[in-house]
Amino acid sequence: MATLHKRIPVEEWEATPEIKNQPEPSVQLDIPLSKLEQLFEQGGLCAAEFRCMNKQSKLLIQALCLNHCKKRLSEL
Repeated sequence: MATLHKRIPVEEWEATPEIKNQPEPSVQLDIPLSKLEQLFEQGGLCAAEFRCMNKQSKLLIQALCLNHCKKRLSEL
């Protein structure tokens, strides 16, 4: 059974001590794969830091990660 969290403005979430113990709010984004690739290459984002919302996205991210790792290994 899923628990529902009360949605509150970010300012209140940051300023309220008892709220700080709650899970951090998340957002859903639609971002081009090329931008994700750029973030991975710059070290600004890691696939372990997010989860995919559908199977197609998961497969694309897996391929992107594998290509990124392959590229890094070839540079050694």
